[in-house]
Amino acid sequence: MSRDFELKFDAYKENNPAGNPVDGIHPDYYPAGGNIRNLAFAWADGRMQFFNYSYLITCAFKKDDGSLLVEFSTHLVELKGQRLEALFHEIMTQANKLIHCMDKRYQELEESDRPVVHEIKVTSKAE
Repeated sequence: MSRDFELKFDAYKENNPAGNPVDGIHPDYYPAGGNIRNLAFAWADGRMQFFNYSYLITCAFKKDDGSLLVEFSTHLVELKGQRLEALFHEIMTQANKLIHCMDKRYQELEESDRPVVHEIKVTSKAE
């Protein structure tokens, strides 16, 4: 058995399953991250929104305009930018955690061959 188990077992014996917040773990938070994968989008103005990969239905790359359409069960996310074909493959394998939106006027300063997103549009399917 691990030490963590013994410590939790002691907390249960003391009728305090949440443990003591003094020991460094706050009772309102999980002690470690779970196995759930989310995809977050971050706009240049600081807004952020995430979706769970389990609600991802399909992702389509349009080569003619270089856009990417990501469809979740409740929302559609349209991404515009450069080199988004690589991003398509990363989303397909659930490799991405956070997609940043870069201001279009700064995209020329990006020296890597990584995808550059300069527009993120999220539309609810309920609307």
